[in-house]
Amino acid sequence: MATQDPFAKEDEKNTDAPMKEEFVDFGDPMKDNRSGGRKKMFIIFGVLFLVLGALVVGYMFMQGEEAVDDATQTALANRPKTLSKAENNANLSAQPLPPINQAPPATEHPPAAAAQTPPSPPAPSLAPAPTAQLAPGPKLETPSMPGRTAHKPGHIEVAPIKTEKTAQELPKKTKAQEKADAKAAAAGEATVAAGEEEGAAEVEEEEAATEPPSLASPANGAERDYDESAAMPRFTWAGKASWISFSKNPKMHPAEIKAKVKSEHYEMPRLTPGVWYWQVGNSAGKSAVRTFTVHPPSKRAVALVEPLDGATLIKDNGMVSWKGDHMITYYRVELSSQGWANPNYRFATTGTQMKVHDVPQGNYEMRVGAFSEVSGRWEYTNPIKVSIQ
Repeated sequence: MATQDPFAKEDEKNTDAPMKEEFVDFGDPMKDNRSGGRKKMFIIFGVLFLVLGALVVGYMFMQGEEAVDDATQTALANRPKTLSKAENNANLSAQPLPPINQAPPATEHPPAAAAQTPPSPPAPSLAPAPTAQLAPGPKLETPSMPGRTAHKPGHIEVAPIKTEKTAQELPKKTKAQEKADAKAAAAGEATVAAGEEEGAAEVEEEEAATEPPSLASPANGAERDYDESAAMPRFTWAGKASWISFSKNPKMHPAEIKAKVKSEHYEMPRLTPGVWYWQVGNSAGKSAVRTFTVHPPSKRAVALVEPLDGATLIKDNGMVSWKGDHMITYYRVELSSQGWANPNYRFATTGTQMKVHDVPQGNYEMRVGAFSEVSGRWEYTNPIKVSIQ
């Protein structure tokens, strides 16, 4: 007996029935991409519009500031001139003041209409009226306001209003710049003044110099000693001169010193010892040449008294004395074992004796020096040999 398949009929049913296809809609990927791109473009265009709007607003703001600056500059240029205190006083003093306590002048009337004028009222007194004294009231509590601080009774303090710096203000100069500007201005004024004086002097010289000057003193062949304590030598001449020259050559070449002069005398700084020649001149010519001699300065008479040459001195009690002279600033005792370019020991004093101390034992040379006010330099005695024990 054949077995019947229980699923055969079900398969036939399934075979005969049409198959139903089911589809899952996953969407259009191209469509999604296009919509996302549009959103990005909208965002980019929005940002660009915002940036462009900010630039336009900034440009308009800058144009407004320039317009304000131009208006400020125009207002400053057209503002009326402010008079100084001196100008106000001058204007007030130039205006006549009405007389005090005097009636106004009477007006002329026809004879028929002449009438007796009433007496003029007395002029008001110029004395200040008495001021009423106010008693201090209770302290008021006022709210703080911009530009005003809390006030005391009978007094209001106004705080300064801060103003922003405008474009018309220049940067402040530092103290160094102000000093440099003042120094440059002073130097320029001095240069101009010196140039004007020199030009005027040259014009005057050209107009007045009709003949060369002639020498007056010192006489030709004069002599003098070099002395820094004495007055400077004075050279004089007759006539107008514009320069004076000193040379050690009788032909006046080369000139050791040449200076401009405006008067008929010149005080020459100290010249070194030797034979000198001098001459003056102007635009009309030169004077004769004269000579003078400057002798070396006289040496100060300083002599060592003790110790004697070859003597022995006690280490911390060695006495040294000498004979002094006038025109000496001070003295010094020097001991050396290595020459006088750099002595080992120096002792200074204004007297004529002293004790040497803290000198190690040994053999030395000793000398006494004196600073001369005549020669302006140190002068020394002849060195001697001593021994320190």
